[in-house]
Amino acid sequence: MLPPMKRPIQLGFVLLCLLSQGNRFGSLHPFWDMLAHFKLLFCLLLLMGLALVHLQRSRILVRLGTLALLLTLVDVVPWYIKGSTWSQALIPPSQAQPVPHGQTRIKLVLANVLFGNHDIDPLSKLIERETPDLVVLQEANAEQLDLMQKFHERLPYHFRARNLPYGLAVWSRYPIGAPKFMLLGSGELPALSGTLLMGNRNLDLITTHLTSPIRRPADERNRQLQALTEHLKKHPGTDIILGDFNVSMWSPHYRRFESQSGFKNCRKGYGVLPTWPAALPAVARIPIDQCLVAPGWQVQEAHLGPNLGSDHLPLVVTLTAG
Repeated sequence: MLPPMKRPIQLGFVLLCLLSQGNRFGSLHPFWDMLAHFKLLFCLLLLMGLALVHLQRSRILVRLGTLALLLTLVDVVPWYIKGSTWSQALIPPSQAQPVPHGQTRIKLVLANVLFGNHDIDPLSKLIERETPDLVVLQEANAEQLDLMQKFHERLPYHFRARNLPYGLAVWSRYPIGAPKFMLLGSGELPALSGTLLMGNRNLDLITTHLTSPIRRPADERNRQLQALTEHLKKHPGTDIILGDFNVSMWSPHYRRFESQSGFKNCRKGYGVLPTWPAALPAVARIPIDQCLVAPGWQVQEAHLGPNLGSDHLPLVVTLTAG
């Protein structure tokens, strides 16, 4: 007879192994797609579970758990690999490779700053420290908009979507040509687009905020991803798209978007960089804030910024183009 806790532990471990691969069935049901967020957490839980079943001398479960862990690592590890070399998840800006002469370089900050966040000091310090050329805020409130006036000398160009639920706003060191507010798809996805007039090479950007599959049916977010794909096909000159996508990179819906659009996630080679919820340790956070670039742009450096008092951590990315 099994000891009292042995059978529940074994059954729980089998369930954990199955759930860790749930993202592979994400196209079938939103529940499985939701599991795609938690790859880092599954790695930790599988390691802990393997230790328990190893102590119980259950060879079958050890083999099952090892297979589940390896399959999970196959999803996670490539995000830490840049080309053929290993790369650290957080690379200090001082260690970033120098930009070759003649290349266009732009540093950006993407931050969902949360409507109810009234602590503007961390955002101010982030911009002062990073000195970005482009700041993209989402869920910006009046206090955060007022704060950005402080950086008018460095970021004199600005446009935003007024009176919209997602508080989309952009500040730039460079003039912004053809700023435009759009409603993509069936009018359910607000977005801003514009062209940064950088001299040698312009940069066409889109920023948007997809709906949360927790608050509304996941089908709406998936329709929005498809609407983005269709927009990018009709506007092949787009260079960068960024925002709170409310989807992580292991979702089949995200993977379809990246495959069909031809854009590359800026995290590649710099780690998972999980952004939400900011209060949790990294292994329990999920990477739902996305920055993707078109071919021709290279990611020079990418890292997370500090907690801004929001439920999201900011992304800081440096791009170059020849």
